[in-house]
Amino acid sequence: MYRSLLMAGGNTLYIQDIARTTGCGGLQVDANLIKLYDGACSNASLGVFRHFIIHESGHIISARNPRLYQAYPHSSLSQSDSSCFQYSSCGSNAGYFLKSYALRYYCAAYSSKCVDINARYESFAESISDYLTSTNGYTGALCSVTINNFNSTCSNTFTWLKTNVYGGYTFY
Repeated sequence: MYRSLLMAGGNTLYIQDIARTTGCGGLQVDANLIKLYDGACSNASLGVFRHFIIHESGHIISARNPRLYQAYPHSSLSQSDSSCFQYSSCGSNAGYFLKSYALRYYCAAYSSKCVDINARYESFAESISDYLTSTNGYTGALCSVTINNFNSTCSNTFTWLKTNVYGGYTFY
């Protein structure tokens, strides 16, 4: 199901490598393009890089499947799985972010300013990655907080993803 959601609306997905001397990151530009900034990615562990790529694919899924993204119950999950989320008042999109999302608040390891991002949008993508990587070598990056045993710690989020994104499958 994940693959079919990722490829919905077209079988073409471009990944563009952008040379940069600092930072390891990326962004989903539109429904067909992910840009990777590779400055420090060569120093990142395989677990961090895997998590990062799957996170960006979550943004592609939300862009190509707007009904699924709109169905993501962010508010209720941030309450029912409260130990997995952290409030950030940084920027104009204050809200509850999954703790594993590194840029959920001012992160001195990343930049000297508050990062203005959407809590729902980033938590959706982050949860798609956490589902696959929380027991698979991902120990967090920058200012993230590792969520160990995502399936039990964030059980409501895990169950929603299992049903709506991963077609009932678990991979560990």
